[in-house]
Amino acid sequence: MTTGIYQAVWCEAEIEGNGTAPVLTFVVDRDHRQYAGPMETESMARIIAGAAGKYGTCRDYLANTLHEMRALGVADPELTTLLNAVDLREGLRYGSADD
Repeated sequence: MTTGIYQAVWCEAEIEGNGTAPVLTFVVDRDHRQYAGPMETESMARIIAGAAGKYGTCRDYLANTLHEMRALGVADPELTTLLNAVDLREGLRYGSADD
């Protein structure tokens, strides 16, 4: 986010059974030089497996996102497939006690 690839945007989110609430979302700037565009799962997995920044690894960010989504009852099969592909590269398995 520090490079400006994501723009913070306020939106209204529907809360099941409780109306709407303002939420802060981050939307990618597709014209930004760092935007990679659509990619095959294996290409993304290779990049994610080797990426880390100031706040940790990209793999851990992805796993933590999925963990929180699961806690909220939200499933994302594509992100789960992606994390599994990353973990296969490192001999890990998503869903283990340490994710």
